[in-house]
Amino acid sequence: MWKRIAGTVAALFCLTVCAEATFRELPVMDWEQRSDWLNVRDYGAKGDGKTDDTQALQKAFDKLDNGVTIYLPPGRYLISDTLKWRSEKRLTGTTVIGHGETTQLIWNGPMGGRMVRDSGLSLARYVGIVFDGKGKAAIGMWNDQECKFETQVRYSYLAFRNLRACGILCENNRNDLRSDSEPTFENCIFDNTGTGVEFTSHNDYDFAFKGCLFINNRSSGIFCRRGNFYMLDSRFEKNSVDIIAEAPEHGCSIRRCVSFHSGAFLRGNGGVSPLTLENCTVSSWSSQAGAIQWQGSLLAFNNTFLTGHKGKVIFQRESPFFALSNNSYPADATLFQYPVPAGRQGAWQIPAGRLPPLKLSESRNFLAAACRLPKKVFDAKRDFGAKGDGKNDDTESVRRTIAAAQAHGKDAIAYFPAGTYLLKQSIHVEGADYFIGGSGVHSILVWDGSREEHAITVRNPQRIVLEHIRICNRETLENHGAPWNGEKGANILQEGGSQPSSILYNGVFVYGKYQPSGFAERQGILFRNLKEHDRINLHYLEGNQRYENAENGIVLGGICHEGSITIDNAAGKGFLGIMVRLATHADRPLQVRKNASFVLPDFYLEQGFDILLSLNGDPRLPAGRISLGLPKFARAMNESEQKSGVIAHKLISFDNYRGSLNLLGVQFHKAAQKTSRTIVLNKGKESKLNLVCPYYYDVILETQTDLSLNQIAPNGFPKKFQGEKNASEISCALDDFTRLGLLDLEMNYTATR
Repeated sequence: MWKRIAGTVAALFCLTVCAEATFRELPVMDWEQRSDWLNVRDYGAKGDGKTDDTQALQKAFDKLDNGVTIYLPPGRYLISDTLKWRSEKRLTGTTVIGHGETTQLIWNGPMGGRMVRDSGLSLARYVGIVFDGKGKAAIGMWNDQECKFETQVRYSYLAFRNLRACGILCENNRNDLRSDSEPTFENCIFDNTGTGVEFTSHNDYDFAFKGCLFINNRSSGIFCRRGNFYMLDSRFEKNSVDIIAEAPEHGCSIRRCVSFHSGAFLRGNGGVSPLTLENCTVSSWSSQAGAIQWQGSLLAFNNTFLTGHKGKVIFQRESPFFALSNNSYPADATLFQYPVPAGRQGAWQIPAGRLPPLKLSESRNFLAAACRLPKKVFDAKRDFGAKGDGKNDDTESVRRTIAAAQAHGKDAIAYFPAGTYLLKQSIHVEGADYFIGGSGVHSILVWDGSREEHAITVRNPQRIVLEHIRICNRETLENHGAPWNGEKGANILQEGGSQPSSILYNGVFVYGKYQPSGFAERQGILFRNLKEHDRINLHYLEGNQRYENAENGIVLGGICHEGSITIDNAAGKGFLGIMVRLATHADRPLQVRKNASFVLPDFYLEQGFDILLSLNGDPRLPAGRISLGLPKFARAMNESEQKSGVIAHKLISFDNYRGSLNLLGVQFHKAAQKTSRTIVLNKGKESKLNLVCPYYYDVILETQTDLSLNQIAPNGFPKKFQGEKNASEISCALDDFTRLGLLDLEMNYTATR
């Protein structure tokens, strides 16, 4: 595996040298209109760059409802007033879609206007639109959450240009709980705005950015106050400040980013939250205060700093709680500058791991110049007679639709318009070069067959994409995740086969979340018996994940939400890692057997039940390693705790697990307003818990029996920390995060998607 990783490093270097830093346009997205899309031209929009299309577009947007897609063909649509989405109810699964660079909304109204207002969307998508404020509009998209909580909205291939204040403003003036959570920004451009994205509520959490470009923004690329964010694979150029974070409520991270000719890369304070800075390249900053101006807990490793103002990289105002490893600054031997008061610990130095830093070129641009899209459309309703009414058996129509796309190949799509398609028999997916997808969460394949079978089985897929579709069983659909008793099936089963395989899951909802503990009972997606030649990309997935004897395959997760992960893998030649995941209301959201290994740098855990991390193993098997970042780590209070006021959270359980659990940048969050106890249970003598930059939010950490505990750079309350302090134990976990980043760059950025 180390040779494979080294080869990836070499290939990555060749790619980054050739990247074009000044590329600032969206790709052109050549869609074939689908049968359930509402075309704005049918409502009178011209898109000719001359006609005021405000009223026509508003007529179309008034038709937005659950599962509805609004389609903007190529054109220049002038608007003179704010377009408003329906706000009398919370909409789910809506989509607004254009053709990328050739679909433009252009402001032609008064100075300081707001182009688009939405409120309370859930599981929605915006795709392929340019918002051009022409130097007059203040805000491109205004997420007004005064009335409703907005969650899991995806912003893909959007550009926000020439705006006086913000590209996207997430604002709530009345109720701080009604905010914006779990949005994802992919391949978006923020060019010549005041601030690219601004979010300021404590409940504005889990903002994930990936593959974005922030350029020429007068204030900052992003501005976060009290929420939290994860910045991945993005470029910053010529901004006053790239990232401003003021007292984030939970942990944040910046991974594999490039900053070039900005004032400063990062400014702010961590407050109660640690921040991780990993494998970034920062060059030519101009601020006298330094490239990074941060107060609070910080884990920084494998970063490269090139020429900057007077050689200063970091300015720290108070005693640091830093953990540093393998950062380089060729221009000056003094990498970090900060005062250390007498009697206080300075920065912790962690030895370098086996993997070298990525050292991304300062010209690296992650923005996609092209994207893989479906071409020929085979429509289940229009072409094959599917009803999609949730009453009739659509098995045969579904099979014929998929067979047609498979036979055609050449990126054809088996398309399922919004509807509920009953399946009495299992659907088999195989073949090469085609898509299976729908309009989003309201395109539902519902399993109504035997409890011993699977709704969909996938074998030997080659360049197949499953996208924007929901798969569940009838009971799950009716009972919001309640499983069948004794269920042994899964919504999707993918097994290793005799041929090399590759598949992309993008916007796939495998419901069955909020389920009891146990390995066999949980529905969702199941990967079994994967081989060395199997490569799986979980680009965006919601629901339970299970892995059985899948240790030899390569599984890369992107943004994954809700449900649980159960891993029944031994030591193998593969890799299993996910970049960002949220889990709420879950019993044992991560549980492993056989000393399994796993990597997840940003794992947001809250409102769980009982044990949150359950590690099971066998001392006779090879040792494993689990490396996690935990921006929030908290369990819900049960009824007895609420009554007694005595809070004792049992968050982690080791049961003969042989190996280490590495928690980096973890925030131990308290419940209510009382000091709580986090208890780590242990059975066995070969388990080790390593903590790096933990923040204790009025939490006391207690371990039972003889668990080996190691803490580096702890912060927070109480001030008394237990455990040894051995920085050399952490290097392998830093390698795990870098290895995940290598796979991300290889699988997501070396070819069009």
